[in-house]
Amino acid sequence: MERVTHHGRETTYRASGRGGEGPTVCFVHGSGGTKGVWKAQARSDRFRA
Repeated sequence: MERVTHHGRETTYRASGRGGEGPTVCFVHGSGGTKGVWKAQARSDRFRA
């Protein structure tokens, strides 16, 4: 996983997708959620997630 620091806080993220030509999409889960809620969407070959 990758990390970015902004406004003094650190956020961890995972880039995925199959290199599609569409726009980059950012999925955000609610409190207590995990990346698993976006599993199907992150496998798209239309966009980078």
